[in-house]
This record gives sequence, C-alpha cells and structure tokens, in this order.
Amino acid sequence: MRSGLFLIFLLTPAVCTAQDVATMQMRSLDVSVSPEGLDLPNDGPTRRKVWMFGTCIAKHPTGEMLAQLPESSLDRRIEFGMSMVPGRCAHTGNYSENAPMFLRGVFAEHSLTHDFALATEKPLRRHAKVFELPSEAKRVALNDKQKATLSFVEYGACVAAADMPAVTRLVAAEVGSAAENEAFGFLGPALGKCLTPGMTLRVNRLKLRGYLAEGAYRYLSAKADQQ
Repeated sequence: MRSGLFLIFLLTPAVCTAQDVATMQMRSLDVSVSPEGLDLPNDGPTRRKVWMFGTCIAKHPTGEMLAQLPESSLDRRIEFGMSMVPGRCAHTGNYSENAPMFLRGVFAEHSLTHDFALATEKPLRRHAKVFELPSEAKRVALNDKQKATLSFVEYGACVAAADMPAVTRLVAAEVGSAAENEAFGFLGPALGKCLTPGMTLRVNRLKLRGYLAEGAYRYLSAKADQQ
C-alpha cells in the first residue's frame, strides 16, 4: 500500500450485496467527478495538522451538516460557516482554504466518536439526523460532483457494514501515523468487498477517512433506529 497522497487499490472482488441494514446496499462508485482532494497536503505531519484544525472547528457546528445531502447548497453554506476559524483554533494553523474539501469528513468522525460507543456499536446519545438517500429520479437530477460524493458516502457505509471493527481501528489512529497506515491495511478486505469488480479506487486519505466515518455514522444510526 502506498504511503503517499493517494491510496490506490487494484481489486476485483464481488460487489457488496445488501446488508442487514437495507440502506447499506452498495452501488457502483461514480468516479467520473471524484472529489479526490488533489490540493490537500501530502506529508503525514501536515495532514495531521489539517485534521487537528478540522477537529477543533468541528466542535462548533453551524448547522446539521450530516442531515444535508453532500455538496448541496446548504451543505456548502454550513461548511463555509464552520470554516470561519474560531480564535481558539488558531494554534492548529489556518487551513480554511481547504476546509470545504475535508471538513464534512472530520465533522463526521468527531460525531461518530462522540455519539457512539464504537467498541459495542451502541449509541451513547440520540444520534444526529442524517440525510435521506435520494430516489432514483432525484439522483438523476443531481450534478456530477453530488453523485460522486454520494456514491463515496454509500461506499463508506458498505465498508462499515462489512467490517466496523476495522473502521473503529482507523478512527482511533492518529492521522499520518504508522498506526493509521496499519489500520488502512486491516481495512483492505472490506474496501475490496465493497468495490465494483475491476474498479480502481483512487482517493486522498483524508477524503477516504472522512467517507468511511460518515458511512459508519449512517450504518450505526440505522442499526440504532432498528433496535
């Protein structure tokens, strides 16, 4: 596995079939306009600092981010509002120019670790509202970037349903650390299981970590609602 900017998986397993939670069924990833995050930092220390910045401002949400369809106008407004850096986050560095590219994922991870006991997959409190998956007719009307981002969030939910303990291991690892590299390695089988046969997954680690966190939040929320 590469340790640079991109994770690239050359896998040919079967597509993830319907899970116990119906909303976790996998769709083919739409990578035609994949938000790969080309401008996000490459080296581990900088990626770690960016994540620290995002985690700090994620504690000051300006709206129900996970309730909004990714890349929708309201989603972007919420991200913009949160990226107006609170003074208390200045010590982590000013990365507001990158915030729209990674903030939703950081917020999802912060919410995941605070709303659920990941070791038991049980809720610690009432989970936040998550957006409703659009119907087929509404999907057609989405722009390319919305379709691509939505497919990656669904991919994250499929991975969580396939191996939630491995996702838990990832979010417990410090960004840019050897432990994170190891955690991505443990996720390999689940990442492959949820890919369309023959597909190459090429995505920035910060982005993938965020998609997995939001997918896991949706998966555990659906489980909690069924109990």
